[in-house]
This record gives sequence, C-alpha cells and structure tokens, in this order.
Amino acid sequence: MKSEIKLTILIFYILLLGVFSFLPFYINDNIFLGQTEVYFFDVGQGDSSLIVTPNKHYILIDGGPDNAVVYKLGRYLPFFQRKIDLVIITHPHDDHLIGLIAVLNRYDVKMILMPDAKCLTATCIELERIIKEKNIKIQWADYRGVMNWDKDLNFEVFLPDGRQESEKNLNNYSVVGRLAIENKSFLFMGDQEKEELLIGENIEANVIKAGHHGSANANDCKFLSNVKPEYAVISVGQDNKFGHPQLKTIECLNDLNIKILRTDFLGDIHFSIDENSLMLDN
Repeated sequence: MKSEIKLTILIFYILLLGVFSFLPFYINDNIFLGQTEVYFFDVGQGDSSLIVTPNKHYILIDGGPDNAVVYKLGRYLPFFQRKIDLVIITHPHDDHLIGLIAVLNRYDVKMILMPDAKCLTATCIELERIIKEKNIKIQWADYRGVMNWDKDLNFEVFLPDGRQESEKNLNNYSVVGRLAIENKSFLFMGDQEKEELLIGENIEANVIKAGHHGSANANDCKFLSNVKPEYAVISVGQDNKFGHPQLKTIECLNDLNIKILRTDFLGDIHFSIDENSLMLDN
C-alpha cells in the first residue's frame, strides 16, 4: 500500500513539474498577444533577424553564415513552435544563406520572399533544391509592394524594384523592406549598396538594420539622415577580416546622433513594441 502511495505521489510531482515547465511557453504564446518582438541575432559575420507579430506570426530574415540561427530560434521560440510563416532571403550570398539550409529542414516554412537573382554558390543551389522538394511557395521581390500580416502591421518592400536587370553586384539585389507596427518601424537593408535610390522618399524608421554590415560602400550619410532612425543595428562578426563596420559609417551615425547597436559587442539585440512604445531590451 505504501509503495502505491509513493508511486502516486511521484507521478503527481512529475505531472506538476511538466505543467510548470510548459506554462511559461504557453503564457508566452497565448497571453501576451498585442506585443511585437524583433530580434537581431548575433550570428558572427552575417545577417539573421526574427520578427514575432502580435498574433504569433513568425518572420525570419536571412539565416547567417552557419547553423547558429537554429540555436537562436530554439532559444527564442516555444519548443513546440515548428512553423515559420515567412522567410525573407535578402540576396543569395552565403553569409545570409547557410543557416537557412538547417531552418528549411527543421521547420515548416510556409513562404519565401526573395529577389530573382542568379544562384552562384553551392549553398544557394542546395537551398533551391530544398525549396522545390518541399514545394514551398516563393514570392519574388522584383517590384514594390506591401505585405500585411496583422492589424496595423505590414512589411513594405522598397527594393529591388526592377532596375537590377544589368546589375552584376548581388548585394544590389538585396530586399530592402520596412516593418511597420502602428507608428513604429524597422528598416532592413540587407547588403544593399544603392540605398541612395531611395533618397527623397518616405523612408523614415525608428530602427535601421545598417546595410552591408556597416560597410562604407553602403550607408550613404544623406540617406541615413533621411531615415532619421533612433537606433542603427550593425550585424557584424568580431574582428572580421573586412574591417566592418567601417569608420566612415560610424562617424556618420555619430554625427547624426544615432545610437549604434553592434552584435559583436552586445550579442543578440531585442526590441519589443507594446501599445506604441518601443523598448530596447538589451
């Protein structure tokens, strides 16, 4: 009899432990609706960002130069969340692509937004094979448009816009898009080096993901002054061989009183938006 009581108590505590282990994920995914999360992952010398919308849509922008993105997703997504609604591939360079191989193999990706640019690497060719094998829907980013995800939330594509037909630099096929959440916004630049095409347009944003890892051949100062961001996120690897971010870009951002946030200094960078309030959670 005593052994049966002990077994019953043990089972009860195991079940209780399971409930308390699951509860934080349940709360995170079901109660705190209405809050948008934006993560800029520290993936070394590469790019990868995650957007979680108020209604729990998951948007991944780029996958970085290795499989670190998989560990980042495992850290920030509920363990039972195996769906990604949209993957945005800004352009087909390996420092933005390699991690997506593992993502597409481990997650149920519903759609991909990408430029119509030629694949030049084995990684890109393998990615194309997986996309075809899994029959993942592709939306080509070759014209301007707005993708609506939730009430008061959309992703507006500015570039590419069809002017890249004779372009040889794959960086300039980069998808440039602005995530707008009510009156707050994030501008994602990929590795775009022709951002001056957008000067004079309505491109203001609270946060900009600096183009091409802070390179001097992107991040035109007049362009940055038009964006008027409060924060500039630079996704960059520590002591990288390219010298990113370059001094010219840093000086411009400082002159414009834009707060610089670097993944090589800060690790993952996390913003949240709740009731029109932008919060940096680092």
